[in-house]
Amino acid sequence: TFDNIFPTNKFQYLEEVEIKKNDELTMKTLNNLLLYCDNIRSILDVTEWSKLNKSDLAELIFHMKENNIDLVLQEKPEDMRGVSLYQICQTALKEKYKRSEWFNTP
Repeated sequence: TFDNIFPTNKFQYLEEVEIKKNDELTMKTLNNLLLYCDNIRSILDVTEWSKLNKSDLAELIFHMKENNIDLVLQEKPEDMRGVSLYQICQTALKEKYKRSEWFNTP
């Protein structure tokens, strides 16, 4: 886990990380990323981490805004078509790489 890695590798050169729909990462993970990754600019998409307390996240976002900290924690909202960049890429990949017949065979 990240908690075991940070004491030995500080990820001081990491600028962007994207982890979608995670059921394991918590506010502690987010705090460690912020603490140990000196050059971090973007951590996407923490709003989809199911174990992340939403009120703690709201407090962190408020603190960052109040202190003029430029850090992206979530993907930009959906555009006027109602889709996000993540959804567009996911659809494009599904179209380009169709599921093989042998994949569904038991």
